[in-house]
Amino acid sequence: MVLEACSGAASQQWRAGTAAELVDPVSGLCLDDTGFSTANGVAAQVWSCTGRANQKWTLPAGPVVSQIPGSCLDDAGHGTNAGHPIDLQLCNGGAAQAWTAEPDGTVRVHGMCLDVYHALTASGSVLDLAGCNGTVAQQWKILTDGGGVELQNPHSGRCLADPGDSTVSGTRLVIGACLTADPGVGWRIR
Repeated sequence: MVLEACSGAASQQWRAGTAAELVDPVSGLCLDDTGFSTANGVAAQVWSCTGRANQKWTLPAGPVVSQIPGSCLDDAGHGTNAGHPIDLQLCNGGAAQAWTAEPDGTVRVHGMCLDVYHALTASGSVLDLAGCNGTVAQQWKILTDGGGVELQNPHSGRCLADPGDSTVSGTRLVIGACLTADPGVGWRIR
């Protein structure tokens, strides 16, 4: 791996993998820390995806952008307490939209986890914030979806969804069917 000026070339494109990997979509290989090194200056490489610790990367906090233009996953009203609703808002780059996809399968904002309320599994079950505790309600798997990704809760088998493909700020987000043709379940993690 080498650093180069950004050109948009296929060789510079990466996507988030299902277990916190960075995957080259052309080759299907993962960014790999050779030899599990913790030293500065060690060369990285691309390698077959193994799911091991040397291929797990935490991206900086940023927005989770809907495939419906202009809308982002948002901690409604910038709340930081458990039970606070998760909604759709215009992308604004604020702290309520600074999410991280963690190697442990959680998606976090303000040190709190994206949570399926009461670990419900039915389509339409709402999302909220909760203290991170590793329960099935807080586990998310990143599924590739062509131009974006789907965030699937493996416990329910359902994906983060914008019900009715709404463009209205304040729409409460839910889990729903993982349909790749539905822009309301397509997201981009920056």
